[in-house]
Amino acid sequence: MTKITPKLDKNTPKLNTGFEYGMNVTNTDCITFDKGGLQFSLMGGVNMKQLDRMRVTLKVARNPLLSPLHSYRNTLDLYNDSQCERYVRRASELLEVGTSLVNPAFYTLIDSLEKYRLDKKMALAEMRNHKPKEMTAKEKKEALQYLKNPELLSVISEELETIGLVGEKTNGLLLYLFIG
Repeated sequence: MTKITPKLDKNTPKLNTGFEYGMNVTNTDCITFDKGGLQFSLMGGVNMKQLDRMRVTLKVARNPLLSPLHSYRNTLDLYNDSQCERYVRRASELLEVGTSLVNPAFYTLIDSLEKYRLDKKMALAEMRNHKPKEMTAKEKKEALQYLKNPELLSVISEELETIGLVGEKTNGLLLYLFIG
């Protein structure tokens, strides 16, 4: 029996993960950015729906952290200039560094976040608009033959075991049938 697996062509949009724009976006709920001996962490990530504001909970700390006192947390709108100025001033005081160190890193973070948000929003829009690949006549014939097999559930169970699902035959089949 032929095993049918989905194939991604070169036009299938992909979302990058890991390091993008100098930021670690592996965990989108805690995006981190290191620059100039400072580490910025966006706790809770960044809102992708409202592009007219960028309200975040931001933590900045010296890197390496010399003392727990050398970190500053606050919630602010990165598109509100007066909030940004206050944040930079207060962070400089608490971290015991000059604003000339915090300011460029802070505004580089904002630029990186803007690019990241716009690119991710565009990639998600492309994924929603992506049309699935049409099956060839041969692929349709193989799929129908696979589905008409009277031992279909046993075949699926065996395939689930070959990919590493052991001891959960019923749950694996239910999951496969619900999702597939």
